[in-house]
Amino acid sequence: PAHETLSLLGLSHGDFVYVRGSMLESHEQRLENTNGNNNSDSKTSQSVKSDSQMEIGERNESPPRYRCLHGPKGMCEHCMPKENPRERYQRELDKWKNRKGTSIAVMEALEALRFKIKAQESGSCTAVSVDTRSANSFQAYLAQLGFSQQRIGLLYGTIDDENVTHCEVIYEPPQNGSHDVYSLNSAEESGDINQRADLVAKHLNMKRVGMIFSAKPRKCIFSGIDIVTAAKFATEFESENGEMVAPDVGVKASDFVIICVALADDGQTLFEAFQLSDQCLEMYRTGIFRDVEEQKPNSGRVKVRDAVLVEGKETFSVHTEFFLINVPIRGHDSWLRTSFPVENRELRPQQPTDLSVSMKKLSEAPFYKQISDYHLLLYLSNIMDVHTDMPGLCSIVAQQRPPSDTEEGYRLMIEALASAHH
Repeated sequence: PAHETLSLLGLSHGDFVYVRGSMLESHEQRLENTNGNNNSDSKTSQSVKSDSQMEIGERNESPPRYRCLHGPKGMCEHCMPKENPRERYQRELDKWKNRKGTSIAVMEALEALRFKIKAQESGSCTAVSVDTRSANSFQAYLAQLGFSQQRIGLLYGTIDDENVTHCEVIYEPPQNGSHDVYSLNSAEESGDINQRADLVAKHLNMKRVGMIFSAKPRKCIFSGIDIVTAAKFATEFESENGEMVAPDVGVKASDFVIICVALADDGQTLFEAFQLSDQCLEMYRTGIFRDVEEQKPNSGRVKVRDAVLVEGKETFSVHTEFFLINVPIRGHDSWLRTSFPVENRELRPQQPTDLSVSMKKLSEAPFYKQISDYHLLLYLSNIMDVHTDMPGLCSIVAQQRPPSDTEEGYRLMIEALASAHH
């Protein structure tokens, strides 16, 4: 009855209270229900499973889904939101800011927040496939420079259902590298070309999926500069592409691929593909890595602001191989051409006559084939409006179709530009 108290029921402090009912049926209840169903069905002759068979079946079944028994305002361990443990420990430290002394909780939080470096065996990407012509063009320009200037490029493409990354294009941003390391120009020096590169790729149904960089012969695969630069682009990739897919699928920074083009001691050029570990990306987000300017270009270690534990020992620099995951690499022929001169190359800058030369190479081909070149389209985006004209022009290329009546003006305009500079 509602008017009775616990003391009237004979309950006192420390007594055990047994609650009748359960979220899940017990083994005996399931067995009893199975027997009851079999006996009531006269048309079906099914034998009841033995105890051993039942146990084997339970192990093979998917785990049962829990049913919350509380009301709409209640909450239990099965429906409460999951919390990042690092955020909880950080809140504990924030409570003690500007206060004297410490506590056991603070000491536990400090220990829990300290990174314990460990390698990751596998990543999300099963393989990376690079357009052969784009890779050869990138390598050929490095050879033309004699690897005296290191270069960096951004990879645009797609990721299929089998987690294979297809790199269709290599875009080379404005840069001024040295013999030791690549160096990107500032946003003011670059202008709007990086934004236009992203938009043209988006209009072609591609997104930024990775980066590629070159390195002279050295003892390490990645330097601290490479790790910090790759982590920066990877987190940007996650934030830029996260809204393009369903929330339950998501786009993770760990999907970002990095290709290293290194010159071996014997003069051969090696292409190797990697992904960054989840721990590396988490460390970058927390700001524990020192800035790129503080990293050494040819050192196989990345500097950190706070001490981390490597094999139980404190250190302020971590070997970069802890953060790398090997990815199989292969080649393919992209559906886009790579005959138009690549942008931002000092030894071979783009010229107005390049448009006429590129169009004449496929003079007998349909118009959409003539302009199916990412670098040509990026060149045209500097002449035509990237927001109003380029979506329609890129649609012709993406769908590999002739221009419609309303799009015929694009063909006339481009042919006029080509004939004006032949």
